[in-house]
Amino acid sequence: MKKLTKQIFWATLSLLLAMMLLSPVSAQAQPVQAKLKSDKKTYAAGESIVIQVDVLNDTGASVITRENFQNQDFHLKITFTGPDGEAIRSRFDEGVDEPGPPYSYSGRDAALVEILPPDWDRTTVMDDTGAFYDLSKPGLYQAQVLFSMETFSYYLTDPITLANIAFLDDPGRQHFDPVASAEISFEILPAETLGISSIQVEVAKMMVGGGVTPETKKSVAGNVQVHLMKSSEIPADCQPVNFKSYPTIWPMDCFCSTVTDSNGVAKFENVPQDNYEVIAYYPKARRMYIGGTIRANDADWFTTQPIDVRLRFVEKADGTKVPGKTTKLKGSELLITEPEYVEWDSTEELYPFVFESVGDWGVTTSVAPPEGFVADHESLGAEVTNETEAVQFTVTDVGSKWEETEVTYNVTHKGKKKKIKKKIGVKLSEKLAKQKGVGVWGHTPSPGPFKGGKKLGHLKDE
Repeated sequence: MKKLTKQIFWATLSLLLAMMLLSPVSAQAQPVQAKLKSDKKTYAAGESIVIQVDVLNDTGASVITRENFQNQDFHLKITFTGPDGEAIRSRFDEGVDEPGPPYSYSGRDAALVEILPPDWDRTTVMDDTGAFYDLSKPGLYQAQVLFSMETFSYYLTDPITLANIAFLDDPGRQHFDPVASAEISFEILPAETLGISSIQVEVAKMMVGGGVTPETKKSVAGNVQVHLMKSSEIPADCQPVNFKSYPTIWPMDCFCSTVTDSNGVAKFENVPQDNYEVIAYYPKARRMYIGGTIRANDADWFTTQPIDVRLRFVEKADGTKVPGKTTKLKGSELLITEPEYVEWDSTEELYPFVFESVGDWGVTTSVAPPEGFVADHESLGAEVTNETEAVQFTVTDVGSKWEETEVTYNVTHKGKKKKIKKKIGVKLSEKLAKQKGVGVWGHTPSPGPFKGGKKLGHLKDE
């Protein structure tokens, strides 16, 4: 009888062990949830692709993670798989941000952290995803948000600095690589015919006065050289194309080049549909470059009207000139021109924003300078009706992290609302950079040297 009992015991134990080995192991729960969705499943050639990215804390409890997690550009963390099976990443992806070296707190290795409350949610809508990713080929696409995250089980608040601190030897510390959304798919239909269009580029100077709502005058810029360049022919190490890379790109072979006429307009005829960069060179303002982009999915390729590009630079009340970055909204039309970057030479600088409208538009502009800077207003509003208006912030350096300034536009037109997010770059004069102990690009990445083909040196500012 005892022998039978032992046999039953060992048989039962073996069965339980087998069940444990065969049972699926549940995946580690993610600390936040990522969601991705497109507005349609099928797009015509040239149609704007609208994609929304949501990252939210739905755990019902606060989540402790490394500092600056919330400030990430999650819309740049999407990986698309194109019709050819190749991965497509953002044109503006600067790579993976590795955590900095730990510092010692109370004799232990530590990290600065932030706390995501239970209701935390970050939503970003890309009205034209093609401006961030090359989605020009017809066919089926898959997309998924992927990013890494580190969490801790507890934190302390420094009584002097009020910084939130977690320890690297926290037994509850976890790494999630990746946090992933569900995969979505959509199709871009092939174009019936390849678009051929003319391109019209207007170059103008916007003279902005002093004050919060300054007077603004427009002056066209004649005899300015303009290059039209295929985006695919610009080397990868010169991407993203912006004010840091313009001086290197400018001497390269371009698709076509011309100069503006007395009305400030440069014309390019019979241009085949493709992605293009438009760059104007204005030597009178310390060798200034002004850039814009034309996308292959722009619906204007299939109209009888020329594709219209507006390049603006701004002359501020103190006489300094900065290249503008212009965003065009349709339905009638609104042009928003912001400085592509502001060059700092003192403890205070002006940040002007110019609005040119056809129709009745309302724009509220909000600025979020980096740590150590203060704006004189959190937001400024403008009502623009078939006219040109401007608002202007004064930003003061009070002890500084030299990074981009975030800008949010809340636009209303014909009862519809739209939110646009942008960033304004930063540059320091050589004198101020030396005084602050940083390079002229502050704490933002320096442009790398062009490595492919002919090596070109960077042009020095006059």
